[in-house]
Amino acid sequence: MLLPGFTILQRLCASARDRAERRVWRLLARQLSAEQSRRLERLLVVGDQDTVSELEALRRPPRQPTITGVVFALDRLGKVHGQSACGAGHQSRRYRSSAPKWSRVPRLVCT
Repeated sequence: MLLPGFTILQRLCASARDRAERRVWRLLARQLSAEQSRRLERLLVVGDQDTVSELEALRRPPRQPTITGVVFALDRLGKVHGQSACGAGHQSRRYRSSAPKWSRVPRLVCT
């Protein structure tokens, strides 16, 4: 009995993995609403003033341990949740429930 070589097996496995991965992505994409699809597409757009897409910016972790870095991180968190942390919008129930604990923290003014 002649068995396939390592390279053949490796190619077969890679091909099966690629087919399975494409199938999973197709199944996930079918579950999205039109609005969700548009929002995901917008993450890939690089703005006129930007050098990277919003997805790339969200992928990178915040690095500045300064007040500006904290404001940037809060704004980034707001974008992930669909609103700017410095802009108007409703606060999440979790934030409101923890408000007394954070009442000692000075309010950050965004410019």
